[in-house]
Order: sequence, then structure tokens, then C-alpha cells
Amino acid sequence: MPIKVAIVEDSEAVRTTLSRVIARAEGMQCVSVYSNAEAAIEGLPADAPTWC
Repeated sequence: MPIKVAIVEDSEAVRTTLSRVIARAEGMQCVSVYSNAEAAIEGLPADAPTWC
């Protein structure tokens, strides 16, 4: 089962780079990408990232 990751980052370049790196990483899956905390708070419950 992959580790499900959600990215919250305001820089589009950083978001894109992180999501690409995670997509290529074995055992990891990027389930969502947000540009701000408000959107993340709203969307994260449905995305079900892996919680520590």
C-alpha cells in the first residue's frame, strides 16, 4: 500500500516539482495538490492522505 501524500504549497513551481518527484517515488502516491491552506482544509478529508 503506497504512502498517500497531499501537497500544500503556494509556489506553483515547487508544487509541480514535488508532485512529479512523489509520482516517481516507489511506494508513494500524490493524492492532491493545493495552493493554499484554506483549500487544503476543505479538501483533505476527502483525499485521505496517509496520516502519521
